[in-house]
Amino acid sequence: ALLRTPPRAHSPRTHASRMHRASAVVRRAIARVAPGKSSSSSSTMLTQQRQKTRAHASVAVVGGGFAGVACACELKHLGIERVVVFDGGRALGGRASARGASDGARWDHGARFIERDSGDDTSAWNAYIDEGLVKGYFKPWTNGAFGAIDARTGKFVEELKSTGDRLVGDLGFGATCEAATKDAGVDVFTSARVVGFDIDDSDDNQGCFSVRYKSAVPGDGDDAKTSSGYRFVVLADKNLASERVIRAYGERPPIESLNVPDIARAMQGVESRPVLALMVTLNREARVPFVGADVDGCETLAWIANESSKPGRVRDTQCWVAHSTDAYAASVLSRAAMDTRVGTAAHEDWLPGGPPRT
Repeated sequence: ALLRTPPRAHSPRTHASRMHRASAVVRRAIARVAPGKSSSSSSTMLTQQRQKTRAHASVAVVGGGFAGVACACELKHLGIERVVVFDGGRALGGRASARGASDGARWDHGARFIERDSGDDTSAWNAYIDEGLVKGYFKPWTNGAFGAIDARTGKFVEELKSTGDRLVGDLGFGATCEAATKDAGVDVFTSARVVGFDIDDSDDNQGCFSVRYKSAVPGDGDDAKTSSGYRFVVLADKNLASERVIRAYGERPPIESLNVPDIARAMQGVESRPVLALMVTLNREARVPFVGADVDGCETLAWIANESSKPGRVRDTQCWVAHSTDAYAASVLSRAAMDTRVGTAAHEDWLPGGPPRT
């Protein structure tokens, strides 16, 4: 969702409400700030003025997953002077999170891999991938076979799709997001949980957004900080509209401070489902005919992969990851567990018992 404040306005005006494609948000943002050139002299003067506006524009992107990062990088490449990403996680990546250990072990426990998208409004996403390939953020995952394994028979059927279509990051997707934003000149605030927005009435930033955020690091205190001067705000995290914020933090959803109920309802309608991830290191090589496989006919497992087979990984670590089915995760994760956060008593109480072992 893209929000823009007109100069000297005291309420935001909505220009786009589609959240599911980062590139759609980017194109609408750029179209508002600096549309294409025209042959007429009057239109040329207007375009020049808008290009000047674009050079001094500022955008806050709330959400540092792939959508938010791709959007932020594209905006910066298109000439937006100041682009800032806010994310409540310890690192960028969102649902494409990764974990690592001191011995070189590393797991992409969120996204399995990424690939180009041939659907509508995907130009920014594909441009982000192309740039990542050129700069080495992403590399094809080609070291082994992919397919599906039947849990009932143990039979593996290899997929005919080219393995070169599956792309991964050398050091995990979070590291690729960090490298991309750094190269693009995007400013990043991690462990920054956005709690609300204001319209700034100060002389320097009149009519702009201010972003209020708190540290997500346990023990850092509960005081909110403010970052000001944003003409545009991109909402790239559906949790901004989620009532989970009420249950986990005792606060109202941040989007309510913007008074944009249509966008809030659309964001609340974005579906997501929990999945459990198991990360293990084996003490010997697994003798299986695949490096990544969907699991058919199993109520518990949906995917299993050899993370050490990905490019740039330490080969002798034998890191594997398994993803549960949606149904299994829903059956063992209570609503209370989903609403906990790191550092709270409820979170600690849930961890020792954990999901039942199978």
